[in-house]
Amino acid sequence: MPAVNKNFIQNPASGTFLLIPLMKVIVSAIGFCLIVLAGSSVLAEEFQERAIIAWRNEFFPKAIVVEKGTPVKLYLTGIDNVYRIVIPQFHFNQEIPKGDMAMATFTPNRVGTFGFSGDREMRGQVVVVEKLAPEAKAAAPEGKVTAPDEKTKAATAPKVGR
Repeated sequence: MPAVNKNFIQNPASGTFLLIPLMKVIVSAIGFCLIVLAGSSVLAEEFQERAIIAWRNEFFPKAIVVEKGTPVKLYLTGIDNVYRIVIPQFHFNQEIPKGDMAMATFTPNRVGTFGFSGDREMRGQVVVVEKLAPEAKAAAPEGKVTAPDEKTKAATAPKVGR
């Protein structure tokens, strides 16, 4: 059995000591940092989500509108091939996988209209505005992929009859 005193536990195999009060301080400090960070933007950062699909040597949509200073999560999918998208003003260069989705981020740091390009003369635009209107934030933004609800699925399902 290890030797025990009020402040130390000795490991008989190695002869090392663990300082219990120091461990309590370290654990408390880590807990405090997690609580502070949970309320900050470090862990709960706001993102703008947009999606771009590459198909038949074109981007869909041709333009996305984003807000300056807020990071953008860009979901990328190639339908029929592997593609690439490059937005030089934001140092963004990403492969678009075929039949799968890749997610990449960039932060638009200035207002304006910036071109993006891809393979085979593919072109599009990122329009960066100072602030998006509240109603634009509430609606599904252009380029965002949203799953259809059950009512939409039922209404658009093919009718099979005999």
